[in-house]
Amino acid sequence: MRTRLREQVEPEVSAETAHLPARPAPSRDAAPWRRAAPLTAEDTALPGRMLMLLSRLHRSELELKAQAEQADAAGRGA
Repeated sequence: MRTRLREQVEPEVSAETAHLPARPAPSRDAAPWRRAAPLTAEDTALPGRMLMLLSRLHRSELELKAQAEQADAAGRGA
């Protein structure tokens, strides 16, 4: 069973940002740890569904562009 992992990562301080005042990092003891929630069928299907919808959108945009070019060419030819 796949689970989501939500980790709190402490940011690394680079030399460029070292001169900026920084807020204190939360201690790991004070961090609220939760169990990882299992992925649902909806969670796993979402990327594939989004890809399908984006593909349809792209295809319809290409069709509209081709129709507009045909209409423009027909208007110029007449």
